[in-house]
Order: sequence, then C-alpha cells, then structure tokens
Amino acid sequence: MKKAFTRLVVVLFIGCCALSLSSAADAPALLWPEVGEAQLREEIFGLRFRLLLEDKGAKAAREFLEKELARDPQPHVKAYLATICFFGPAWGMGPATDYERGQRLGKEAVAAGSVAAADALGRATAYGYGCTADCKEAVRLLRLAAQGGVARAMARLGVYRTCGIGEPADAQEGALWLARAAALGGSYGYVELGGRLEDAKPGDGSNLQDAIKMYSHALVYNDDQARKKLQALVKNNTPGAALYLALGEVNFAHEGGWLPPTRVREQVKTLRELAGDDAEALVELGRACMEGKFTKRDYAFAQECFKRAAQTGNTDARFFLSKMKLRGLGVPCEAEAALRELQLMVVQRNARAAAYLGYVHYWGADEAPGIKKDAHMAFVYSRAAAEMGSFMGQRNLVTCYEHGIGTPKNYALAAKVSWIVYGWGVPAALGHTRKLLNHVDLH
Repeated sequence: MKKAFTRLVVVLFIGCCALSLSSAADAPALLWPEVGEAQLREEIFGLRFRLLLEDKGAKAAREFLEKELARDPQPHVKAYLATICFFGPAWGMGPATDYERGQRLGKEAVAAGSVAAADALGRATAYGYGCTADCKEAVRLLRLAAQGGVARAMARLGVYRTCGIGEPADAQEGALWLARAAALGGSYGYVELGGRLEDAKPGDGSNLQDAIKMYSHALVYNDDQARKKLQALVKNNTPGAALYLALGEVNFAHEGGWLPPTRVREQVKTLRELAGDDAEALVELGRACMEGKFTKRDYAFAQECFKRAAQTGNTDARFFLSKMKLRGLGVPCEAEAALRELQLMVVQRNARAAAYLGYVHYWGADEAPGIKKDAHMAFVYSRAAAEMGSFMGQRNLVTCYEHGIGTPKNYALAAKVSWIVYGWGVPAALGHTRKLLNHVDLH
C-alpha cells in the first residue's frame, strides 16, 4: 500500500471545500459550466445518448451510435462508441467488447479534441484493454479529460493521484480532483478511495475510520453505493459508522434531497446521541434545531452547536451563525455585518454562503432585511455555489439559465446542470432535462 494511504493524507480530503485547482501541478482553474462550442456539442450529445439508453434500452442506444457514425463520424460519436467498446457491460450492453475498435476510435477522437474519448481511453489504458497497460499514459489522458470538465475522469484522477498510480502520489492534487468531481456529479471517486482504504486496514483501524468518512462525504451527494457501504458497516457495529451514516443523510436532507421524514428524524436523534465534538455533526445537528424541520426548533441550542463547531475552524458553522444574525433568529438582527461576513465566506469558497446569497438576492428584502433584489447577483452567487457542489445552487442555476435570470437564456447549459440535479435523486429533473434539450440545436 502506497505511503499516501496514511491518516495524515486522508485528513486533507475531509472537509475539503476549496475546489479551485490553481494550486495543483498542471491543473489550471476550470470554467464551468461554460465550455467551447465543440465540447458543449459533445456534452449535449452525451446527454441525449444517456437519455436514449434510459428510455429505449441498450440495443436502441447502440444502434443510434452506429447510425450516427455512418452518417457523420464526428469525434463525439467516436468517443461514445469507443466507450461502449471498452465498457459495454457496465452500460448494460451485454458481455461483448471490442478493445481493438475502441482503441482506434478513441485515439482518433482524442486527436480531434474529444475529452470524452480521453476519459474512456485513459481508463482503458490503465486496465490494458486492447493495449499494454500504461498507468503513466492513463494519467495523462485522464488529466486531459478532467481539465475538460469530465467528472468521471476527475474522480478517477483523484484516486490515482492519491494512491500514486502512474505518477508519484500527490495528496493535495488528489483531494482537489476528488472534491471537484463530487461537486459535478462524480462522488464515486470518494467511494472507490474509501473501498481501497477499507481493504487496507492497519492494526489501529485508522484507515477504516477514514473510509467511513469518505463514504459519508459521498453520501452527501446521494451516492447509493456509499449508503450501502455505511449500512453494512453499521450492521457490523463498526465504530463511527452510525454517526457518519446519520451525518451524510441529514446533510443530504437539509440540502433538499428527499428521504422519508421519519428516517431523517431518527438520524437527527443519532446525531444528538453521537455527535460529541465532531464539528460536521454539530453543524447538521445545529441546523436541524435552527430550521425545525426534523426536530423541535431550539435557537439557543443551535447557536451553541455552531459556536462549538466554529471553534474548530469549520466554515459552515460560521455560515449558520451569520445567517442567524442576518435574519435575527434567536439573536439580535445585524443584517449589514452578517451580509459582509457571508460575502467574505463566498470569497473563501463556502458553497452554502454562495447558495444562500444567490437565493436572497433573488427574493430581496422578502427573504432578508437590507438586501435589494438583484437578478445578476442572484445568478453570480448561484453559479458559484453550483460549481462548488451546492444542490440548492445547482437547482437555482438551472432556473437562471432556463429563464434568463441575471444571464442570457441558455438551454444547453440549463440541461447540463439539470442532469447533475437528476443525479442528486430528483426524478422530476429527468423529464426537465428532456424538455430543455428540446430547445437545443448545436448542429
């Protein structure tokens, strides 16, 4: 097991909210969701392919790709055909694979600038599908795809950089890629790394505890595999598993994801029993008591939880303390000072602060005293929050692009973000993505 798999390294991941990759080697800051016209065309084609696969099944989806290749062999068509040549079974397309064809189509598409092909070819090269396994080349291809905004590639690159696969381990870069992947719909990177940690249990059990935290972090993004991993650990009475399962589910519910209310209330009780001095658990327990959705409202207790968490440097705790001050929730209203604090937190990359400021700038004084309605700032803050992985920010950004709130209408970008919202477990977002794509013509 690589030296990177130590508790000190994994701590870099937990609570990592700085998603900018400007400090990581060869990883410039990325624009999202805006991309060049050719890449956006590829992304929209990928969305349509996935919807066809979901609606009509694997046979119809593959036939569609073959017809498109014969009609107009564009790089994005070759990229998705290469993907199913390598990974057809994972896409529900039966056991047949064609590695030789996948290598040929993938290389042609990468040469033409396809980031989806770089992702597929990078994974295939790491596994030796149709070629000699070459992890160094795989990392090069995955980084190319990750820099182009492919969440799958970001997640895998994050795991590889942490584990030292293909290149010497770089925990900081790995952490940043994993965090960004999760924000854009690729939380399975945390699950894969958690699995590696779980399989490499040292005598003191620290890797297992870090695996639990990885699964909990993925669960915030409604990752069902992470939920099953944690539930199995809870069943085995693994220390910490019950707390972090509760933490992940309560966080998900607070951000707007749906779970049975009785389930969330039980998990809030678990937080009360097990939170101790865990800052993240204290934040979610405090939020539950502040909002009163899943337990009795208690502003004094909520403030106590936030203050205890804030003493550890937890920025989400600071956000909720400022929100209480802005709205006068159990404390004197200090709107001007609270607004300054929230704006500073956005600069410091706090997703919750950005999402909330987007919301209040849309509604103005109806939501928070002293704030004027400002559609442009509502868009700016919502976009920042969405990029940092805020469910609320992503839902609001879809609305901004669809209806032209603070930005020109852009149905392609609205569909792109709506698909991520669907991944959060919002069934209605699937139909909404289809509706948005009906307005998109990138030919």
